[in-house]
Amino acid sequence: MIALENRYFTVEVDADRSLVRVKRSAARFEQLDDVERAFSDVAGSVGGLDRTRHAFLLDLREGPLRNDEAFENAVRKYAGQTTEGWRKSAMLVRSAVGELQLSRQGRESGLAFNVFRDEAEALRFLEA
Repeated sequence: MIALENRYFTVEVDADRSLVRVKRSAARFEQLDDVERAFSDVAGSVGGLDRTRHAFLLDLREGPLRNDEAFENAVRKYAGQTTEGWRKSAMLVRSAVGELQLSRQGRESGLAFNVFRDEAEALRFLEA
């Protein structure tokens, strides 16, 4: 079931697999306010789910790379709200650069991110 579809994210809830899949689009955030609105929409779309019973996959492969300080600070504010509390969570990126960037952001924010470049590997991790 599609729980949210907007310019930046699609949120799909697979009740049979107890999996929430959030897919980032290729659209660039034009304003930092768009970051807040987009992450708030994602959090709201899964607000009624019992996170302890669902796995969470954030697929960032299509998202444009961006690492300026203002953007990273804006994302950091919402990363915990979006990624914490799930039975298991994983981030899917397309490159080693993306993997390094997310790992660094996780360390800096105190959040533990499980980062993968292979979708099948990420799903195996989430379903184990």
